[in-house]
Amino acid sequence: MEIRQNRDWKNKVWTISQGKKSCLVFSLKELALFERLQQQGGFSADQCYLLVNEIGLLNIYFHEVPETSLDILEFTDRPVALRLNGGRNVPAGMMAEDDRLNAFFMKAEHFGALARVQHPLVLVELKGGISGQAWLQAEQNLLILQDDSLRFPFKRREVAMGTNGDIKIKDL
Repeated sequence: MEIRQNRDWKNKVWTISQGKKSCLVFSLKELALFERLQQQGGFSADQCYLLVNEIGLLNIYFHEVPETSLDILEFTDRPVALRLNGGRNVPAGMMAEDDRLNAFFMKAEHFGALARVQHPLVLVELKGGISGQAWLQAEQNLLILQDDSLRFPFKRREVAMGTNGDIKIKDL
């Protein structure tokens, strides 16, 4: 797969599969595409993640990131899923009812070729894998790019904010 900087991302979706798990990755700038995929695929905000590869970018998408979370991100050697309250600057379909936003923090080496992409990316985990998603194949003007060498780290550490503001950490 070839990814160029400043490339036209319109209606391009990358699929990443590992075993029975699959996900879609596309540009956050494609809001109309996101809305169509969400409507046709019926996925929920819990399946959506904003991909972030710099700690400083978190301030754009969250009102406040707890110090504990920042410490974990700074010293982690593996991808971290963040489930924090106070999300902002993303489509409404990415926000859970409790104003929570899911983000994935990955260092450049975890992103692989996608680290060169200059736009924020959205990842949607698919339940049941890509083969069961007939709606995706039927989507018009959609270029689906599959690259078996591109791996997404489905095993990860999750940092979530509890209802009382405490931070919970678990490995998935």
